[in-house]
Amino acid sequence: MRQQHRIAQIGAAFDVREGSLLAAVGAFLYLRTFLLPAIPLAVQNDAVFFFEHAKRMVGGQVPYRDFFEFVMPGTDLLYALLLRIFGVHAWINSCLLILLGVTLCWILIRASKHILTGNAVYLPALLFLVFVFDDARDATHHWYSTVFVLAALLPLLRGRTSSHVLAAGILCGSAICFTQTQGVAGLLAIAVFLILTRASAAELWKQLAMLLLPSVMLASGMLLFYMHEAGVHPVVYALAEYPRLFTAAQYAYPASFAGAPNDLAGLLEKLSYVLLYVGVPSVYLACLFRLFGSKKASSAGQSERVLLLTLAGITLYATVFTGPSYHRLCTVVAPSSVLLVWLCQQGPRGARLVQNGLWGLSLLFFVAGPVRTQLHPRQVLNLPTGRTAVLAPAQYELFRWLGEHTHPGEAFFGYLPAAFALDLRNPTPLDNVLPSRMTTTEQEASVVRSLAKDPATFIFVPRKQSFDDPNTLRLYRSLLEANYHRLKGFPSGDVWEKDRPNGSQEPRKAVDEIVLDKH
Repeated sequence: MRQQHRIAQIGAAFDVREGSLLAAVGAFLYLRTFLLPAIPLAVQNDAVFFFEHAKRMVGGQVPYRDFFEFVMPGTDLLYALLLRIFGVHAWINSCLLILLGVTLCWILIRASKHILTGNAVYLPALLFLVFVFDDARDATHHWYSTVFVLAALLPLLRGRTSSHVLAAGILCGSAICFTQTQGVAGLLAIAVFLILTRASAAELWKQLAMLLLPSVMLASGMLLFYMHEAGVHPVVYALAEYPRLFTAAQYAYPASFAGAPNDLAGLLEKLSYVLLYVGVPSVYLACLFRLFGSKKASSAGQSERVLLLTLAGITLYATVFTGPSYHRLCTVVAPSSVLLVWLCQQGPRGARLVQNGLWGLSLLFFVAGPVRTQLHPRQVLNLPTGRTAVLAPAQYELFRWLGEHTHPGEAFFGYLPAAFALDLRNPTPLDNVLPSRMTTTEQEASVVRSLAKDPATFIFVPRKQSFDDPNTLRLYRSLLEANYHRLKGFPSGDVWEKDRPNGSQEPRKAVDEIVLDKH
């Protein structure tokens, strides 16, 4: 009885530690996504695409039919629900990032408790938070699918009962609804795990059916609905054909490492990329060697759990291997943080010293990150989506100028972060046009037709969208030159204004008052 009471006390202590760490994670992410007391940072990176899609859906548009999307629409649907409930506000993105980070850290702690011992169960979550998630704070579809795939592993880490396998199948099906490749990768990893650890052929077939059926039903149900709404060909092209074109056009291995860094920040970025690109696969290979090639055997239960995490890590990593941008790599390496600490615990004394060093670095960055954000010079705007902090000076000037010359709901094209922040309307089916194969001739033509039918008052042309090549974006360039004039230049690009019937080119007066708050 006394021993049972002691075990209960230890469990309660661990629960307190877990809760305390998750609260600290929430505070860390709050201070990284809000300026005190409660000013959200502007929505950046790929998340803005999905918020803009959600705005379209709230307005009655359908993905694949009315606007182009090349992943499953789970993120669009989630954001559309939130925008319908709360309205269009910048703080929603910051709150979602906090929720994503806390959830991922909780899952990693739960997974770690199955294979690690002592306080080391909390180290993988901390490593992942400060060195991976914090570098890719982008509430995009990759993170949601990763959450569901990792969550699918938790019941199987407790045992491979029928109910656990069924739960894993449902969660992997949910992951497919956000990112088709990552959800399928999770299914593949679990299926291989079930095959390698099978007790009998009859049990294996039953469990494979329980894994695959709910996933297929969830994913096919969503696909069939949008095929009915948008047509079979647009959905198949967007989800199966275009991603290959996108990957080939945007990513190339030599470009990933090309160029010498110009400063310390550039050097750290290159180093981080190498660690993710080379170090993470090395962790998985070391785990496989430990499981199958080393004479030092762990317990059967622990070996199976390590195998499951390793398989999931490998298959998730494989989904971005052909297009390994830094941010995409960050979204698929979570299992490696648990396995790295496990290798340290299994290794010699020197490995334990590495583990202690990881604790020190993690805690240092855990404190330094929020301090750096809060001490950053403040540039705050009162925007239609709420009071918002814009940390980049050049972007702040562009937001402020557009805010003074537009009003919510006005047609605008070319720069989604400003479109979302100012609640502007994209009159075309594309988020932007790019001078590469990522924008096909058919897509360019659809943008030109839309702008001819419903002209945008302003079009933003990024600096990188060069018109020097006469064979690039010819239709789009012709539309601009015939119907627009360059009105104002910014470091990141130029704003073009629609020509007026009377030929006047005078800039319009400010519509909305933008309040500057610099400290």
